Amino acid sequence: MGKFLKREKEFKMKYCVCTDALYMGKADLPDATAEVKALGIEAYEFWFWWDHDLDVLKKKQDALGLTCAAICAKFFQNPGDPAAQEAYLSDFRDSVAAAKKLSCRKLIVQAGWEKLGISREAHRETLLATLEKASDIAAEEGITLVLEPLNIKVDHPGYHLWDTDDAFGVIRKVNRPNVKLLFDIYHQQISNGNILDSITNNLELIGHIHCAGVPGRHEIGGGELNYRNIFAKLKEVGYPEYVGLEYFTDASVSESIRASMKLFVY
Repeated sequence: MGKFLKREKEFKMKYCVCTDALYMGKADLPDATAEVKALGIEAYEFWFWWDHDLDVLKKKQDALGLTCAAICAKFFQNPGDPAAQEAYLSDFRDSVAAAKKLSCRKLIVQAGWEKLGISREAHRETLLATLEKASDIAAEEGITLVLEPLNIKVDHPGYHLWDTDDAFGVIRKVNRPNVKLLFDIYHQQISNGNILDSITNNLELIGHIHCAGVPGRHEIGGGELNYRNIFAKLKEVGYPEYVGLEYFTDASVSESIRASMKLFVY
């Protein structure tokens, strides 16, 4: 962790908005990126690149001077299924090409849902091998994979990777510089809690952070988490990557983002 420590005056936190979450059903992606920029945020992320014209999006992104912080890799194939590994890697190559087109350096990858007929142990062995092969493909373009644990108590029953310590253990086993963890504070609060210690004790393994309110996955200004304190701790320890707003809102999106920005620590 020590290598990330910096004096506050030398360090600035980086925030982005997940447009697919906040603007779901409210604006198309190019319009959403324009609003994000108008609000004073310099980066965005989104999930489903295959649903968009990337040439149009890249032109809009460049015109706005925005950074695409992360996109999802295709997740139609299970990375823990030995029979699906080659198909998964073929899709992954497409995702790397999409990230390259958008000048995006992070691909969000999933651990897959446990499947009848494949033991948890076999799923894990295949997942590790798939991540190693995918990391080699991504490394050719300077892209980092960020593996996301998801909670199984509320949102994603049957998902393979949910426990915080187990997830960091996967990153350590893969042991590739371009394979990191996506630490989603919402999911990890539901799964294990102990957010600040989990982050600060494993800082070098985290490549991206998501945040949403608990319970409900809505705004970050309420609920059981004190995001102002969390952001202050991230700045204190010199967390160098993006923190992404990835929550759902029933309010005006711009008003909701402005309220979240009041909790930011720059």
